[in-house]
Amino acid sequence: SGDDAPTDDMSQFLAMIEAVDTELGRLLDEMGPTMLARTTTMVLGDNGSPKRSLVVPEDQSKGTARERGIRVPLIVTGPFVDRPGVEVDALVHIADLFSTAADMSGVTPEHQVDGTTLLPYLRDHERAPLREFLYAERFDDNGFDLPKVVYRRTIRDDRYKLLQDFFYGVETHSLYEVPGIGFEGPDLLLEPLDADAELALERLQAAMPFPWPY
Repeated sequence: SGDDAPTDDMSQFLAMIEAVDTELGRLLDEMGPTMLARTTTMVLGDNGSPKRSLVVPEDQSKGTARERGIRVPLIVTGPFVDRPGVEVDALVHIADLFSTAADMSGVTPEHQVDGTTLLPYLRDHERAPLREFLYAERFDDNGFDLPKVVYRRTIRDDRYKLLQDFFYGVETHSLYEVPGIGFEGPDLLLEPLDADAELALERLQAAMPFPWPY
C-alpha cells in the first residue's frame, strides 16, 4: 500500500507473490528449529496463471487446459526431504497430497483414492516415475440436462500432451510436445506427425478414460 504501490497488473501480481513469500518466511522463522525439524511444510498454488500474469496469449491462462493454465508451484520441505533444494521432474497432481500426508502419518486410507504418495520422490528424486499419465479437466454446465458450453480436458505423459477442447460449439484437438518441465511447443497436429508423435497420439487417445460428455 502507499504512494509507491505498483499500479500495473504484472507488477501487482509479482508484488503479491513477494508478499506471500515474505509471510511464509515469517511463519517458518517463528516456528523455531525444534518444531521445523519435525514439521513437513507443503506450499502450492490453487490453479494456473491468471491472464494478468502472462506475457503469452490469453488462451494459455487459468481456465484453459494448457500448461500455464493448470500447472502450479509445489514446494515441500521438512524431515522427509532427504536432499533440500532439488527440483524433481515428475508427473504429480494435487490429489497426491492427501496420499502423501497419509503415508507420512502411517495411515492407510479405508477407500481407494486417486492420489499417489510422493514420499519416494522426496527421498530419491531420481527414482522411476510413479505414474504414466496425468489428467486435467475443466467444464462449465449450462443448466441441468443441457449441453455443456465449455469442456476442456487433457492427458499427458512425460513427453507428449493431448488436449481436447470444446468451447461454445467449437471442438478442437491438439497434440503438443512438452519437454521436461517446460511448456507446450507448437501444435503437432498442424503438420504430418513423425513416428514417435503418431505412437504418442494413439497411446494418449487410448488412455483417455471417458468419452466426451455432450
